[in-house]
Amino acid sequence: MAAAAAFNLICSGTGLTVVGTGPSAKTTSDDFTMVYRIDLDGRRYCMDKCESTSQLEAVTDTELVFKYLNNSETLASFVKVNRESGAYLSTIKIGSFTSMRSGTCVPAPFTGFPARKF
Repeated sequence: MAAAAAFNLICSGTGLTVVGTGPSAKTTSDDFTMVYRIDLDGRRYCMDKCESTSQLEAVTDTELVFKYLNNSETLASFVKVNRESGAYLSTIKIGSFTSMRSGTCVPAPFTGFPARKF
């Protein structure tokens, strides 16, 4: 069965944020829900209010990679969804700030992108 080329993903789960290192580090957790609008043919996506679109980093049979950046031990970021299980995983690390989210995504009808000005 062919998957739709344009769709929304509603992703929900739990996040963990750590600021600082060692005994003085502050850790918080929260629940999250995010909506991604995705066009596989155009390799574009946007999130939540969808004020602007970005390029998908990678699209495979099993995975969507929204963002991948790994410049050093102090700067890393990735967001990906497993297309078979719906598993969502996000990690952002900037210096002593780390945010990790995991959850599950479910497909929904595509609600479009903002209009282009030119």
